[in-house]
Amino acid sequence: MQLHHLLMIAGSAFMHASYSVLLKTRGKDPYLLPGFFLVATLVAWGDVWRHDGLGVFAWGDLPMIYLAALFYVMYQMFCATAYQMGDISALYPLTVLGPVLIPLWARLFLSERIGVLASAGIALTFVGAACIKLKTLSWDEVKKALGWHGDYAGARWALAASLVYSIGAIFDKASVGRFEGSTYLAFILSFMTLNMLVALFFSKQRSLVKGANLWAMFLGGVALYLSFMLFRVALKEVFVSIATPIRQMSIIFAMGYGFVLLKEKIRHTTLAGAVSIIVGVCLLAVSKH
Repeated sequence: MQLHHLLMIAGSAFMHASYSVLLKTRGKDPYLLPGFFLVATLVAWGDVWRHDGLGVFAWGDLPMIYLAALFYVMYQMFCATAYQMGDISALYPLTVLGPVLIPLWARLFLSERIGVLASAGIALTFVGAACIKLKTLSWDEVKKALGWHGDYAGARWALAASLVYSIGAIFDKASVGRFEGSTYLAFILSFMTLNMLVALFFSKQRSLVKGANLWAMFLGGVALYLSFMLFRVALKEVFVSIATPIRQMSIIFAMGYGFVLLKEKIRHTTLAGAVSIIVGVCLLAVSKH
């Protein structure tokens, strides 16, 4: 893997953590998340027309893009629900455990093969994410987490988010290489925005738009666009089973935001998990595939 691909994925991870923190701090506004996607979609289409318009692309692949968008919207909505149930530094790691499932889907449907070093990196990122969530490294605490009790009430939604994300990533990888990057991104964001607005229309949470959140919508939308754009540019050249675990660097950024901005406590299990994730990312970065 070339260094600039790694930097793109790391930048995507930072932007993902940034708009997730905005969602955590202002997530009670039902228009906030759709607003993120609307702004990101407008930016994406502006980039398309800046590069001479649509050009030639495979219209027949639009259903595949729609399916990726559908699962990604489910991911965003599940994350938003989870964040309202606990600290982002504890729940965020469980929303990005898709790499545990993605290698399986990639092997079954995309014929990707990864080596021992990359497999070890994936395993370490998973173990690190699990450590960050646990309060103590004990079997009793593991059983509490698996049982969704007490402080783990949001874990069900967070894990469901990881599952649907892993499915969406396969549809994403299957179609991203057939389009120009800016055109593909504009379509997938458009489909995600459409699904968001439909969900909002049928929800019972509609209210007046809060003027104080308009700037948050703009900043979150730009961060969301950059997160999607950087990741998909790298995804064209990197296996999805490698790129997605590296993007778990967002866990480290989310922890930093939680500690500095939200005054959340950082436990020793959190630090152990962070070290495991960093080592895993390094193994993935140097692995051959």
